[in-house]
Amino acid sequence: MNTRSRMMEECNRLGKDLLVFQNIAERLPGNQTYKAGFVEQLMLRGKEKETQIYKVNKTGERSVVV
Repeated sequence: MNTRSRMMEECNRLGKDLLVFQNIAERLPGNQTYKAGFVEQLMLRGKEKETQIYKVNKTGERSVVV
């Protein structure tokens, strides 16, 4: 299995729709539409070091310009 499959297993285990790694959480735009929150640090099967995972929640409606 690959890392993506492992993250899907964690989504199911934690009951979350979307989990991301720390490097992705840090890249979320600063527009306050989405907010990342630390969930836990864990060792994914098949990996040599621990990984920090974050949940992503939508915090408001994004403005649309037409």
